[in-house]
Amino acid sequence: MIVPICCQRVLLIATLSLLCTACQEQADATLTPKVEIKPTPNTQLTELALPPMDSKPYITDQYQLPTGLVVQLWQEQGQCQLQIGQHAKQVLALQAPCRFMRSPATDKVQVFKADRVIRVVALVGDVINKDCGNAVRALIVRGNSVHLADKTLKQGSYCVSRGLENAHYVQFLKP
Repeated sequence: MIVPICCQRVLLIATLSLLCTACQEQADATLTPKVEIKPTPNTQLTELALPPMDSKPYITDQYQLPTGLVVQLWQEQGQCQLQIGQHAKQVLALQAPCRFMRSPATDKVQVFKADRVIRVVALVGDVINKDCGNAVRALIVRGNSVHLADKTLKQGSYCVSRGLENAHYVQFLKP
């Protein structure tokens, strides 16, 4: 019996395909053995203790007063801290991070001039995103002395890039 050439080719391809499939299955069986995993009875799961987060303190913002004194805002253990010059850091009643208020449309720290001697510099804390926070404190600068204002403003959202109005700065100067 004579088989046409096209049928011979089809038979040859089908035979080679079956051989390749059989070889592949045999290779898979030898390379990746089947392993059955069964839980051991009466096994209790215990949670792994995670190592503590590395909470090294770092500076979030700084400002150099005209007198040359550098004032820095630190983030340490979730709290905003203030360091004036080389003095010890003091914890502010604000959640970290904190940033100094900027003049609108600039990157310069906004400074309110109360008179010829007194300057007020505000800082925003409890920052929700990169720019806005829920609380504002202020530094009162009188010549070479710097102290923290007694008040904290919490009547809204304050954005670093928008600055504060003069009325807000005046509130920090009132007893």
